[in-house]
Amino acid sequence: MSREIEKEFTPSEEFDNIYEKLKNSIKEVRRIIKRAETTEKIQVFETINRTLIQDFNFLNQNLVKTIKELKGYGSGFKLYSDMQQKYQEIELLKNYYDDTQDIAKKADYALQIAKIYTGMEEWGESIAILEQLVKDQLQEVILDETSGRLFRELGISKTQLHKDSYIQYEEGRNQLEQAIKFNRSDYDAISSLGSTWKYFDNKKALEYYLKALKLAPYNSYPLINVIFLEIALKGKIKPIKKYIKNIEKAIITRSEQIEQSKDIPWAYFDLGTLYLFLGDVKMSIRNYLLAIRDSPDIWPLNTTLNTIDLARNLHNQIIGIDKVRILLLLGMGFFLKKLGRTKSEIWKKVINELSNYQLVIEKPVLKDPLILFAGGINNIDNVELKNYTENFRAVFEDFKCVILCGCLNDKINDLILNFNDTSLNLDAYLYDPNRTNLNQIREKIVYRITERDFNTNFDIIFQYWFDILNSQTKFEDIRMIGIDGMEITLFEYQIAIAFGIPLGIMKPLEDATSDLFQDSKWKRIIEEKYVKKPYFLYKDLSNSVFEISNFIKKLFIRDPDIDNLQLLFIQNLEDGGVIFDIDFIHEKSDIDKRSGLLNVLDKWGEVEFKAGKAISIDFENKYLLGDFIWDRNFKIIFFLKEKPSDWLKEKITLFIKEIENNLGAEAVHDAKIGKVLPFNTKMSRIILEVFGEDALNLAKSWQRLKVQMKERFLNEIHE
Repeated sequence: MSREIEKEFTPSEEFDNIYEKLKNSIKEVRRIIKRAETTEKIQVFETINRTLIQDFNFLNQNLVKTIKELKGYGSGFKLYSDMQQKYQEIELLKNYYDDTQDIAKKADYALQIAKIYTGMEEWGESIAILEQLVKDQLQEVILDETSGRLFRELGISKTQLHKDSYIQYEEGRNQLEQAIKFNRSDYDAISSLGSTWKYFDNKKALEYYLKALKLAPYNSYPLINVIFLEIALKGKIKPIKKYIKNIEKAIITRSEQIEQSKDIPWAYFDLGTLYLFLGDVKMSIRNYLLAIRDSPDIWPLNTTLNTIDLARNLHNQIIGIDKVRILLLLGMGFFLKKLGRTKSEIWKKVINELSNYQLVIEKPVLKDPLILFAGGINNIDNVELKNYTENFRAVFEDFKCVILCGCLNDKINDLILNFNDTSLNLDAYLYDPNRTNLNQIREKIVYRITERDFNTNFDIIFQYWFDILNSQTKFEDIRMIGIDGMEITLFEYQIAIAFGIPLGIMKPLEDATSDLFQDSKWKRIIEEKYVKKPYFLYKDLSNSVFEISNFIKKLFIRDPDIDNLQLLFIQNLEDGGVIFDIDFIHEKSDIDKRSGLLNVLDKWGEVEFKAGKAISIDFENKYLLGDFIWDRNFKIIFFLKEKPSDWLKEKITLFIKEIENNLGAEAVHDAKIGKVLPFNTKMSRIILEVFGEDALNLAKSWQRLKVQMKERFLNEIHE
């Protein structure tokens, strides 16, 4: 085994090499025994003993190294479904950091905290926690390897934060150099040092990346930078062919890390670039979409774009590179639109660059909520199609919006024309390839681009999303509805998910939709083994007015636990009156239904409540959780769609305790004399701190709806 390979961490190769070494040792032992005479027994066994000791020492050293590398990756970036989870994780780690007296553990907790802050681009916070370690001189009593990680992360954060400050930037460089002194085989620190010279002195940057690549020949970080820098400096694309074996091995390494949910989203970005080198545009785009989907912010996209642009003068020689650039620019644009930064300089740069690809801002500029339709209706029978038409007409008759569909969709425009008759005041457009008002082509045959023209479809798809990006519509008012479809539809679904657009797919799930469910990386719910907490990528919708209407008009909840919440009641036991309620799904306008739920609660919860126990009931695919509060004079009950997770059980228990102990004496007094509890600052704070922002927004939306219902009722009486 060469020294270079020993220093590279690729789990499959590491163990394959160890296995080969031991297998060869066994062959050698057999050969010695076969040739040995009886008189040579002692010498033979000494030789065998010496060989086995050497090889088992080799095995032990490599296993120790591999385990260390695994721990290093374990403290890396992990997926979080929202910002709140990141801060919760940080708070938890900070508590561990403060509580432990173990120096090594304290350093490890600090590095984990810094890594999360790095993923959020909060460089200052990362620097603060790491500099505290330096200030406490903890690096002098921890292992050199950990000290190396400390100075590496500190150097990375400082050079990222202080690009405009020469002194601070140089300090960051010095800390990266210090990290390398602690661990001269730290190719990540060497690569990071190279990145500080990239664009300033590309020759010097290449020197560092080549050193890192020698240590880790199949690591994509130095490999990708070496290839692009050599292309930039030599003005030729020959380096791609030169490093083809490294590229193929790097793809295996990155794919293994993704299966372990390690170094996301960078593993996806690198796979996208590596497949681009191989000329596999579909696989490249697929991985870039996953990278955009899982990026914590805009900067990983911008960093990748800048690296790709080192070869910009040779773009016509690298197949698919312009498509990748457009995708990354659109991804950046939708990040900015989501953050409300459409007046920023970087927004202007993104729009200008996209315009250079002949993408145009169509007139009139789109506004109002945008509902995007994708898929096809060829496989839907007439009965189901009639139901679709009737239900969509009912949904859109009182909802002002703009409907869009691409020319790649299989007769979706016919469905839209069927329900969007003269009774509805909707603007509906088809992209064919430019935006066309559907009413202008009613009764006309519309040209279709077929599945076999997949590569030519990119231009139309990109124009479609560029138009959406430039709309005056708020990001949160954009939705996509999917109906069946083929391969190109699957691509449209993945783009919507990657850009953060809520996607609802109509049941039954067939063709493209079933493919989406079968792909573990695009399943409806991202599983817990990949993320800190599961979340929805998209939702499946029944063909009903209620589900379709809820999807397009209400807040899209990505957290399955918050989505599980239906109703909350606080009820006076003495008279049965409800003193506080939240309808999380806004379905409680039916008073009979509300009374029915309370009757069910009384019937099923009687034994538990009389015994003074918390209630946990499963009935007719519904679930109830509740308990007594305020001297057992009131009960607080949650109605759920399905059996709750352990996380949700814990949150509901915490919420009940917060209401019991922290709502205030005045609220308790008012409740006891029959007053309805107000939705005030204290109640809002409890909901926010326990369940998070989405639950609070649902609660606020319900309060607004109640006010509207009350006003409508009073107006009806007045009339």
